[in-house]
Amino acid sequence: MGPNETIYVNELEKDVQLAVWFSHSRGKITAFAVKLIYKGREIIRYDNGHGLPHRDILYSGRKEWLWGMEVNEALTFAVEDLKDHYATYIERYKRWLQKRRR
Repeated sequence: MGPNETIYVNELEKDVQLAVWFSHSRGKITAFAVKLIYKGREIIRYDNGHGLPHRDILYSGRKEWLWGMEVNEALTFAVEDLKDHYATYIERYKRWLQKRRR
């Protein structure tokens, strides 16, 4: 990790972590990734890796663009969304797993 990078992991509940990484320069976020990890598997990730902030639903392969959001705003949105809705995302993931096993 470099001097202009921040990383932290919050344990939201047993087997559920929120991992946050961002780099910054002169008070502005330049890159970020916010991950919802369930039982060691990353299931949702927000980042700006393709030049625009977006959410990857990793188990299904879907990508949802956060049109019109600046990077700072997208980072804040991502952290708040995953903290507030992680249980819903995990339930969707579990339902997706059930369908795949049939």
